[in-house]
Amino acid sequence: MNPIISEIKKFLYALQFLTIFKVLNISERSEGIIKFMNVEWNEKFAAKSAAYFPLVGILIGCILAVAYFAISFIFPKSIGLTAIILIIIEIVLVRGLHLDGFIDTVDGLFGGMNKDERLRIMKDTHPGSFGIVAVVLLLLLKFTLISEILNLNLNSDKFFVAAILVLMPALGRYAMLIPMAVFPYARSNGTGGWTKFVKFGEILTASLFVVLPVILISYVFLNLNIMVLLITLIIALLIFSLMLSKYIASKIGGMTGDTYGAITEISEIFVLFAFVKFFVL
Repeated sequence: MNPIISEIKKFLYALQFLTIFKVLNISERSEGIIKFMNVEWNEKFAAKSAAYFPLVGILIGCILAVAYFAISFIFPKSIGLTAIILIIIEIVLVRGLHLDGFIDTVDGLFGGMNKDERLRIMKDTHPGSFGIVAVVLLLLLKFTLISEILNLNLNSDKFFVAAILVLMPALGRYAMLIPMAVFPYARSNGTGGWTKFVKFGEILTASLFVVLPVILISYVFLNLNIMVLLITLIIALLIFSLMLSKYIASKIGGMTGDTYGAITEISEIFVLFAFVKFFVL
């Protein structure tokens, strides 16, 4: 198979997995193997597609940036309304996938008394009180942070705000990759079992989709300090995600698909906090 076509298909699978966009026609399921577009899908193929998670995040961020320009043009003084609409757009684009994982993770970690009970609670499709309260607080925090960043309109270029909106989902999806390669999968079987096949080769490829936007943003704004801050942010985010993943793994014996969703949501908050700290406060 043409290697370029193969990589395109991995990207399309990552796009379909992480968003509402259905670009692949899965036509056959047999003995754990799914065939689409003349490619056999298996856990290792899914793991290789993880290299494109940050690129999918960039695409989501670009949609948010375009929406930001449109909303701010229609409602130039409605910062709160703009922030709410941007949050809703992101949730719709990703089908609430990561929020669902965040809710299940919080329910399991704080509702269970031991590993098996926590995993059982996380698998329950009904949200618990811990998860509901946590997701409300998470969304309120995200709304507040985005609103603070949108205030940059008063003193800065709108394109920098758009750049933040692009980096937020890209870095959020990048942050879950190293934990995939470091920590074991907590269940004997499950829909997220493919994550145990993610290797550092995928992380290296994914890193290119993170570093290149950082260089581009620094070039556009002709500011070396921005590059230094963004690289520092990425390093700090990776350390934070590893520490958070280590805590989660200590409670359930590894990681699951739900916990990676939680890592993504919390990492987006981390990124927004960093930009508020360095460019707003």
